[in-house]
Amino acid sequence: MSGSKKMVGVGGQQCVIRCFLVALLILLGGNIQAGIEDGEPSGLVESYAPLILKANANTVVTFTVRNTSFTTYFRVASGTAPPGWAVINNTPEKKMISGNKTATFSFTINPGGFAAQNIQLPVTLYADNVSGIEQVMQTGFASFEVMAPPDAFSILQPIEDQVLEGPYSIVWGGPANADTYTLEVKRLNGNTPVNPPVIRVTNTTHTFYSGDTSALQKGAFYQIEVTAKNEVGETKNSGGPRHFSVAPPLPLGAFSITSPANNSVVGTNPFFSWGSSANATSYRLRVYGEFNGAPATGSPIRTVTQTQLSYTYADPPLARGLNYYVTVVALGEAGEKGSDSNFVKFSIPAIEPFTLISPPPEATKVARVVSFKWNAAVGASTYGINIYDETSSGRQLYVTGGVNQAGSTLEYFLPANKPLLANHRYSWEVTAFAGIASRKNDDGIRFFNTLQMTSFGLLSPGHDRKDVSQAPTFDWQATPGASYYNVELAPSDTQGNIIPGLSQISPSVNGTNWTSTFAPLTKGKKYFWRVFATDGVNSIVNDGGWRPFVVDPLTDFSLLSPADDAESVEISPQLKWELSTGAIGYAVRISIPNVIDFDPIVVEGNIDSIDLLDHDIQLNGDTTYTWSVDAVSEGSLRACISPRSFTTTFRTVDQFTSCDIIQHLLGQEHFSSLDRLVIGSFAPPLDVGFYHKYISVGNRAACE
Repeated sequence: MSGSKKMVGVGGQQCVIRCFLVALLILLGGNIQAGIEDGEPSGLVESYAPLILKANANTVVTFTVRNTSFTTYFRVASGTAPPGWAVINNTPEKKMISGNKTATFSFTINPGGFAAQNIQLPVTLYADNVSGIEQVMQTGFASFEVMAPPDAFSILQPIEDQVLEGPYSIVWGGPANADTYTLEVKRLNGNTPVNPPVIRVTNTTHTFYSGDTSALQKGAFYQIEVTAKNEVGETKNSGGPRHFSVAPPLPLGAFSITSPANNSVVGTNPFFSWGSSANATSYRLRVYGEFNGAPATGSPIRTVTQTQLSYTYADPPLARGLNYYVTVVALGEAGEKGSDSNFVKFSIPAIEPFTLISPPPEATKVARVVSFKWNAAVGASTYGINIYDETSSGRQLYVTGGVNQAGSTLEYFLPANKPLLANHRYSWEVTAFAGIASRKNDDGIRFFNTLQMTSFGLLSPGHDRKDVSQAPTFDWQATPGASYYNVELAPSDTQGNIIPGLSQISPSVNGTNWTSTFAPLTKGKKYFWRVFATDGVNSIVNDGGWRPFVVDPLTDFSLLSPADDAESVEISPQLKWELSTGAIGYAVRISIPNVIDFDPIVVEGNIDSIDLLDHDIQLNGDTTYTWSVDAVSEGSLRACISPRSFTTTFRTVDQFTSCDIIQHLLGQEHFSSLDRLVIGSFAPPLDVGFYHKYISVGNRAACE
């Protein structure tokens, strides 16, 4: 018997051997004995199987025999087995095989525990000859590779009855002749394993497992079995199933709700917080409404991992003026645990808390006319303010008022007719209203002291003054305690109304007057001004507030003729001057220096000259006169740049034609002891610009 085929594996892989018998390995004593005639049986063993035997296992070996001659009987028998082996049924029955056909013969072999050896088993092929006598046809050896199932091995981790706390890893010592492993972890019910396994891994080549162990439950008991496998068999871990348990879950720690406090007042979007519970993985929060003094319908459950949460549920919304309850439950492997305080009660007020802004607490030097500000109270629609006078005899209500505003900040303006007293102590508080509900400011009644500066007035420009310069000088009264002053100047619109948004503020002024350094004001335009006095902390404005004035619309102008110091000027000259823009008329003034000033000659309209003759005015001859012109506008007057003087021509007496003319020029009768006409100046003083004729009639001189 000869011929073999082997497949060799390394590192725990099996060695597979296929042996194909093409003949008996060695013919002992020849193929056929001498004397066998033609036509006698002739056959051979073609193959046998299996080629691999399992150690310590009965293995059926099958031989295939082919008849190469004619129909006859054949059988196969084994010889003496190697030491330790056992051959069972080694003399099988004969089988008839037709020519060129095959038949199988088998017997059972037990390798006796010998493994990984090339074992030679004697095998003999028998056949009947023509006379029916059984004869040996072939004798040889069949070669077998004896392979054992995986060697014994143990589970290394966990050890028997170990309590695992995680991470959970399973490790075993894999034998070198194992190809794959199957791991099964089953939960124990008492001592009975429960199917199916909670962990089952098949055909793994690893000798450890650290995969998904989420199926292992805290506090439960389990067993482990590992089966090693190769081509010829399998071996379970030695010592039987390994047992272990998972540590029971850690208990949840005590915790309390920290916000809101029990019986507290919060807003419609309260902030919830609570202490951490040991071993908790998440928390469950729920808000309940109140019915008959107890928690009622709850809000949707919120499960979170953090220890705080803002209420943002849309259903149901938290309403004002109602009571609510909140509860928090810690969740963990050990189950769940409620907070120590269980339900925490809180309420949402109809009006939320609010505080005052200004004047700040215990403020000093507060202005006498001041506004009061406070934060809006959410939920409120109106507010009432009380301002108290803290007198030596007690608190007296000084001003009460109402405010109906919107916005984040509310403001109440102290009435101008109720200014606070200087250097006085006051207090104030605000009440918010929402329907029949009300709430006072949460920071209580607030005290302040007024500043020591007293009211003061403006001096110039006066109220509605209409001849103010383009760079006016402002004067005002002083107020004790003021550190400095500021002048505020505002223009007017086309209707003459103030535009405070376009006002300008002067630099700080230490005195009580300031000449404008602003750009020149517009002629004829209306402006408003006021003054702030500051003590370094607070400011007060002058009594009466804004004061209006109009910038003088008139422009400077000069006299033209007669020329200054002109001689021999006609007694009824024409007087000419420059026009002043904005003038609606002029006043011409004539005088004899140090003697007499005549009534002004009023000229209507913006004209630039007059002729004295047109006014029936004749001046005295050979007399020096001064003259000037004032431009006139509504409410304002502007004199010419500089007066002028001139001297009239000499006149003779025959120039007088009648006493009427003299009286007209003079405007009165003069009586004297003089009996002659005097031309020129004489005593008593004469009216400027007139000639006088005196005729002596007794003790009386009369005009003829």
